[in-house]
Amino acid sequence: MYKKNGKYYVGIIVFSASILIKAHILYDLYGINTHFLDLPKETQYIIAKKYIRKNSEVFFPLVIEHPTKTIPIDTKAVKAVFFRPTSDQFIAISDNNIIHIGSINTYCIMNSYTLPEPYTMLKAQLSSCGNYVALGCKSGYLLIYSLEKQAIDQIIQCGTEHITALAYNSANTQLAVGDWNGNVYTINLNSVKPVVQLVGNCNDLQYGLFNDTISVLCFADTDSTLIIGFGSKIAFWNQAASEPYETIKFESFPSSISYNSTTQQLVVGLFNGTTLLYDPQTKKRTLITKHTDNVNNCLWSPDKQYILSVSTDKTAHITHYKQTHCAVYLNNSAVLFDGTWNKEHNVILTAGETGSIEMWNITLLDDLDKYTQGQLTLDQLLFIQFLHDCSINTQKINLLTLKKAQLEELKGIFRSFTAQNQEYFKNHYASLFS
Repeated sequence: MYKKNGKYYVGIIVFSASILIKAHILYDLYGINTHFLDLPKETQYIIAKKYIRKNSEVFFPLVIEHPTKTIPIDTKAVKAVFFRPTSDQFIAISDNNIIHIGSINTYCIMNSYTLPEPYTMLKAQLSSCGNYVALGCKSGYLLIYSLEKQAIDQIIQCGTEHITALAYNSANTQLAVGDWNGNVYTINLNSVKPVVQLVGNCNDLQYGLFNDTISVLCFADTDSTLIIGFGSKIAFWNQAASEPYETIKFESFPSSISYNSTTQQLVVGLFNGTTLLYDPQTKKRTLITKHTDNVNNCLWSPDKQYILSVSTDKTAHITHYKQTHCAVYLNNSAVLFDGTWNKEHNVILTAGETGSIEMWNITLLDDLDKYTQGQLTLDQLLFIQFLHDCSINTQKINLLTLKKAQLEELKGIFRSFTAQNQEYFKNHYASLFS
């Protein structure tokens, strides 16, 4: 970040596929936002030359232009995607009432299940144990799908209104359900027959306790608190009480809430494109990242260090919770509805309107951490991403197309690595240099 004419700017560096290009986004905190990727290439180069300096203290995202792999799922949009814990399996929920189970190792769908009539699925949520998928449907129907049996295990009636929000608690003993009219139900899953209980003292189901559509639900504080998003507010509800103990108003409709049990903070995605970090203890709100359209989901990484947000603007942002700028920028070709992490395999999956799952290799996050810790220089970090981008696009580095200065710059950066790293690059990216 730097200051110019009294205003602050954030620098961003990206690559082209064939030459090492240092680029830049101008983000004016006073309200002017010039998106670098939308500018002509000539303008990008001029801006980069003018504002980017070697070894400058500029925080930037690594821009990944293409997914590592695209897995076809369905002819309809994929509205939700989940990783099963400690597994290479993922669950994708498509817009035509089909549950798909696939593998990131085989890049294919192993099983599919179509919901029977008359159920129309609106919302889905994977259980904490990874063995069940809760499916919120029209007219208040809640279906529990067993991944082990590959069949519907239970059908539960929660009022008569469309179900719009679902959340399992961490112990997998309770399920919260929100509907179109502002009603919230909790379901005790420990009983032989699930017990459905309406949250709060409200007898008028037509308008509901919250008098607005429940957009999102989330458990917090070791499952004792239920967080409820409705309208432009979120409410904190201790389940032993008869009403929320606190209600917070935001500038837009909350579309997603994710709780970090380690830091006891919330990440809140809003329909105006903003992703915020909220601390319930200090009441502090911190802007994490800003999309240009609705945030459809945001969630913590398994290690609780990074935040993933996916948006209608066709991008996903990965941001460290202690930073206020996007760290990795996933540039997709279509609207994104959902995303999920698998830290064990260093993979993120995104899902959207194309009917496919995009798989993104995020080993670059480890390299970014090394850069912030001083173990890699800025040029070395960019060189690694350059090789990564070329390998994804299966393009060869044609040294004949590079100008002499560009070629010498690449050679110089390569020589700055240790001999062990140089050998790794030669082996790992051999096809690029053949």
